[in-house]
Amino acid sequence: MKTKDNLLHSPVVMVLCFIVVLICALGFSRFSQSEEAAYSTKIQPLLVETIGNQAVSVFTSGDRYVGRIEAGQRAEVGFDISGVITAVLKSEGDTFKKGDILATLDTDRLIAKQRELKAGITRANAAKKLAKSSLLRAERLKASRNISEQALDEALQKKDSADAEYELVLAQQASVDVELRKSKLVAPFDGVVIDRLTDEGRATNPGATALLLEEIGKTEIRVGLPLKEARQLQVGDILSVEHNKQMFKASVARINLALSTSRVSEIYLLPQDLDALSMSKDGSAAPKQRSPLISGELVHVVLQSKPSLDQGIWLPLSTLSEYGRGLWSVYLAKPASESDLSAVIERTIVEVIQIQGEYAQVKGGVTKETLPYVVSSSTYRVVAGQNVRLITASAASAATE
Repeated sequence: MKTKDNLLHSPVVMVLCFIVVLICALGFSRFSQSEEAAYSTKIQPLLVETIGNQAVSVFTSGDRYVGRIEAGQRAEVGFDISGVITAVLKSEGDTFKKGDILATLDTDRLIAKQRELKAGITRANAAKKLAKSSLLRAERLKASRNISEQALDEALQKKDSADAEYELVLAQQASVDVELRKSKLVAPFDGVVIDRLTDEGRATNPGATALLLEEIGKTEIRVGLPLKEARQLQVGDILSVEHNKQMFKASVARINLALSTSRVSEIYLLPQDLDALSMSKDGSAAPKQRSPLISGELVHVVLQSKPSLDQGIWLPLSTLSEYGRGLWSVYLAKPASESDLSAVIERTIVEVIQIQGEYAQVKGGVTKETLPYVVSSSTYRVVAGQNVRLITASAASAATE
């Protein structure tokens, strides 16, 4: 027993046990490293998508001024005769066509007057015929010298008086007809009711406003410009206008160089019948049906600045990363060749000139040649020097679907 204990505690046995444990540890370490190496060889490079040849050209550089959309015509309409309103056929928000009846007045008195005048016309016509017949008899008697000159003159005057009476009654009837037409408030143009200022049963006076109307289908844009800028424009010039993130063209219709209370000149623009350009998700300028222009909305009128050597490049805001001190960075993934889908990430510094919507105009580290290699999206965050694999925009859209 003692010999067995001595053998277990002998230095030789302890050294042998230590060697065995060390060999097992080294074997396990080598096995783990080989597993990690095999796993790392299976990891695919990070996928990134670049802008490619999709140019952003919808935005227009230049000075921007706020303008207001106004209706072509705006009128306060009412009756030009007095009376009691019997019906108001249109209210706020209702649209109408030119010639539609908007409101009516009570016409009972006018109708009664019209009937009276019709009877008067019949009586005046009868008197006119009688006077004419009397004049003819007097002329025949005068030829046979059986009537005096005075009697003939009297017959002639009665004829003239009957004719005048007949014309007077006709004029009175025409006046009543005019008042009957004016008892109906007729729309002067195609438009919409902005405000209703009267109700049924209310007595109205000539000139009192009943409805406030605005023309639809014909709009113009009024914008205030500094006198220096207004003098450089001419009637017929085409300017760019931004409305609801859409760009369209408008022509200069009128120029008022007289300074207003705000010390600006007023320019009036007419929108052109052109499709608007809107910004699509892929960054390209795509035609789109222009949204309707509503009176009172604000728009931005762009006066293009003089061309300079560096106008900058438009990039989506998602491609920019904050760098510091007012500068921003952009990541580029430029492959070694056109057929190569692998690339190494590079970081470049840019300066933001202006921001419009979801896009920024930058200058500095990105040129027209390197624009297609700007990283627009990636599966994970990228850093400079990282190996990545490029994916086309069509493949990216298919992957998201």
